[in-house]
Amino acid sequence: MFPPRPQDFVTRIAPSPTGFLHVGALYMALISTQLAYQKNGIFFLRIEDTDDKRETETGVADILSWLTRFGVKIDEGAIGENGTEIGNYGPYTQSKRARFYHVFAKRLVEKWLAYPCFLTEGEIAEIRDSQAAIGKIPGIYGNYSPWRNESCENVVARIEAGDPYVLRFHAPSAIGSRVKVYDEIRGTIEMDDNFLDTVLLKKNGIPTYHFAHLVDDRLMRTTHVMRAEEWLPSLPLHYQLFRAFDLPVLKYAHTAQLMKIENGNKRKLSKRKDPEANVAFFFEAGYPVLAIKNYLCGIFDSGFEDWKMKNMDLPFSDYVFDFARMPKSGALFDLKKLDSVSNIHLSHLSNEELFAQMLDWTGEFRPELHAMMIAERELAFRAIGIQRGTERDPKKFTRLSDVEAYLAPFLRGAFEALKSARGSIALPVPKELAIEVVNDYIEHLDLEMNANDWISWMREEAAKFKFARDGAEFKAGGCVGKFGDYAMIIRVAVAGGTNSPDLYEMMRALGADETRKRLGDFADEMHNR
Repeated sequence: MFPPRPQDFVTRIAPSPTGFLHVGALYMALISTQLAYQKNGIFFLRIEDTDDKRETETGVADILSWLTRFGVKIDEGAIGENGTEIGNYGPYTQSKRARFYHVFAKRLVEKWLAYPCFLTEGEIAEIRDSQAAIGKIPGIYGNYSPWRNESCENVVARIEAGDPYVLRFHAPSAIGSRVKVYDEIRGTIEMDDNFLDTVLLKKNGIPTYHFAHLVDDRLMRTTHVMRAEEWLPSLPLHYQLFRAFDLPVLKYAHTAQLMKIENGNKRKLSKRKDPEANVAFFFEAGYPVLAIKNYLCGIFDSGFEDWKMKNMDLPFSDYVFDFARMPKSGALFDLKKLDSVSNIHLSHLSNEELFAQMLDWTGEFRPELHAMMIAERELAFRAIGIQRGTERDPKKFTRLSDVEAYLAPFLRGAFEALKSARGSIALPVPKELAIEVVNDYIEHLDLEMNANDWISWMREEAAKFKFARDGAEFKAGGCVGKFGDYAMIIRVAVAGGTNSPDLYEMMRALGADETRKRLGDFADEMHNR
């Protein structure tokens, strides 16, 4: 029914449709699909939807939407139109696979390797309390499992009476046993073998992760299981389960968990405490897709960042990932580092590419700004390009969302808000002098000179009103202020605040008419103060 695959590398992700895509799942999907691509293998999506209480109506669609947005190529799964399945190894949704789990469970019971357990929650609690009282490891195992060696007659009687039960694995090892396992990233590891009679099927017949993993990955012919290191302690149990069916053990790669620094200490990135655990956070924050991909790949493989810096124009799929370069523990997820990666990425884009991505971002998250950018598209585009790609390039954009504050002094609609707030700005000179400066600037405005000539001209204009041309003149005394004070008057008039992009380039982008209008409006405001 599910024949062996011709591919040597078959892997998957198996998220739960419970609200949002965790960045850790994206991290795993990116590297899994790339490894499959490198090996001419298969990457498929399996949905673990057995938690009805937490499942959301659009959970599966949301997962597919996010993965598609990141360019994750999925070969098989419920990825067709209207959720139809593509692939010959389905169903790819756990809730539709009950018959498979029950067939495998029946086989284990027939081999006396699994048994029904009728312990109630209260009885389990009593067992744990008795274990704690004498310093024993808590759990259901060995002599602490009263149903482990119960007679068939008693078990059948309880089942026929309708008593609820779970199906437990009959662990073959005792406390203190050691086992060697192999991890593709860590190599051979010696660790404590599993001795617990782990639950395989819950009372409602739904499998636990451990049992579903065995059944699903066997039937779907998975060859490599990529998962977070939090599952490493369960590896001995999974070895036992595969051997219970006389099946070859799969190849496992336990990736380092994503961590963050809090109060000087590392801790696991939490979906409940950390907004950045939700993939949607990065889009609203304005991080471009490729920057996020580059950053996550840099965490996963220590050689990726250097390679990317030397090959900015190549897609990340050209890089050959290697288990040997992957971290074994505690991969730090650092938003400041992501900002740096994003800044480098955005700085490398052409003006056309950057503007298009900013339009996309505002269209989704800032519709009013989007409408203004469309209405004054030519001005917005000129503004974005100021000094980009030149020796004076400030590499000013770290996120696409930076466009919001950046364009505020340019676009008429956004500039109105700055104008209404600038009355609270304390000017460095009396308003009468500020009015004289602005009116003179209107009369002599020239936007045809180059930037260096403009600076020289500005200094001479400042000297006309007894502002110091430079620091030496200011120290000599007899000045009404510094050259920067003179320039600040013009900046507040034109940009609406004390901060702006390069002032001369800004005026050139606005054009002479708009610049004169803003200077005149400012002079009128000064008269009315």
